[in-house]
Amino acid sequence: MAILPWFRGHKSADWQLVPKFYREGPYGFETECEIREEFINHAPALSDIKVSNEWEWYFLMQHYGAPTRLLDWTDGALFGLYFAVRKNMEMCDAAVWVLDPWWLNDRVFGAGYDQVICPGDPAYEGARWREHKWLPPRTKPRAKLPKAPIAVFPGHFDKRVGAQRSSFTVHGADRDGLLSVARAPRRPHLVKIIIPARSARQMKRALDTCGIDETTVFPNLDALIRVVEFRWKHQRDE
Repeated sequence: MAILPWFRGHKSADWQLVPKFYREGPYGFETECEIREEFINHAPALSDIKVSNEWEWYFLMQHYGAPTRLLDWTDGALFGLYFAVRKNMEMCDAAVWVLDPWWLNDRVFGAGYDQVICPGDPAYEGARWREHKWLPPRTKPRAKLPKAPIAVFPGHFDKRVGAQRSSFTVHGADRDGLLSVARAPRRPHLVKIIIPARSARQMKRALDTCGIDETTVFPNLDALIRVVEFRWKHQRDE
């Protein structure tokens, strides 16, 4: 199997690789359990998405803006670049982070475990990562989280997750766990590529020409309107 890097775009190069749950905190795991409980109780009445386990609920929470310990990644380099320049108004540099997720899991679990799997899949019931509780049951709010993050595939159960070719890192108790793990080796497995502010608009236009636009990453009518508006304004300004 080809080992592909993952990409994550940031509108500002100053943003850190910290999940929303920790950016908006400080919260404890007990608070996270309450957020998950409320979301899972009410979401089925508001969506037709078929969710089969706790992990898929957690991924869905992340995609719709809930504070979680997840960070979104994609294995599409142009998608990562698009998210970096999408809302950049040329007031600051943007950035694209590049991660080797297989190396991350090998580093966290120990040599010889360079796998990235779909948590919640019964096929991986005996996998070594399950010995660590990155997503304890909601009924155990005092559970102790591991410190380091790991990389996981979500399974494309949702159209939006599939469209963005999404993957995730799920973070443990260490707010800056990803940088802490990646800081140690001599060979970089996590790098940041700076996108100069002056280039953001030009890159967005180039991505549009390549077919990477709002409808590519958000396949809905709202996104179509944003695409039409962007192209109309672009033509008017020329």
